Amino acid sequence: MKLLQNPIVVVVLVVVAIALVVSSFTPKSRPRRAAHPRATAAAKAEPDANTNAAAAATIKPERPIDLAYIEKRAQEWLEAPVRDPFFAYELLKQSNRQATNPAVSLVLTAIWRQSGGAFAVINGTVCAEGDKIEGLRVERIEDDRVILENEEWREVIRFPGATDGALRGQELPEQPEPVAGVGNN
Repeated sequence: MKLLQNPIVVVVLVVVAIALVVSSFTPKSRPRRAAHPRATAAAKAEPDANTNAAAAATIKPERPIDLAYIEKRAQEWLEAPVRDPFFAYELLKQSNRQATNPAVSLVLTAIWRQSGGAFAVINGTVCAEGDKIEGLRVERIEDDRVILENEEWREVIRFPGATDGALRGQELPEQPEPVAGVGNN
């Protein structure tokens, strides 16, 4: 280590380090291309439409596609589970819990949203978020539906005759509540 105490060695190492840093910022030299005659460049500037079609037709995949194999496996691929780590696969394995719920006949008649809160009329009773009706707590009141839940299941009620875009038996993902003071004026 006495070598690093020698001022000449230190100066040489500093010069080498500076040279490496400077060389990393300079562009690498590229081999020069042979100069093309201008006539060839002009000819390439105006390609023929038939030439492009022929070139596209001659491009072939690296290996042939086995359509019989794809048709045979397509249904299997469609039914394969999606690898979404946040999807609740355990809920799919259970039997339809809403089908085994006790018969609850809840009819949504009206929804009133205002700045002070949201209210819904369910079975002729005015409810706010957090109220209980027939053993279910009003979890959330949205524009077109009311979400009720208890310890065992969740019930979504809509206006009679309303058609929802979601598939039957599937719920829409929950939307986060807006944070007070962030973008809400």
